[in-house]
Amino acid sequence: MKPKGLENVAEVVHGQSGLYWTACDVTIERDGTYKFAFSYDPPYRLSGHLDDRRFADYLERYLNERKA
Repeated sequence: MKPKGLENVAEVVHGQSGLYWTACDVTIERDGTYKFAFSYDPPYRLSGHLDDRRFADYLERYLNERKA
């Protein structure tokens, strides 16, 4: 079965660079525009950070950024 969507993108990138990304952040705006940000860093939790609080206040930070 042929990969679909982001899985297909992952396979294409892997074929070109030999790497798989470890995270993909997708930002979708109300006007329909979107942005992908790929990370190849080791997964944060697998690096020993088991109590991951980086996104605890994400919604509040995002809303403040949008107001600025």
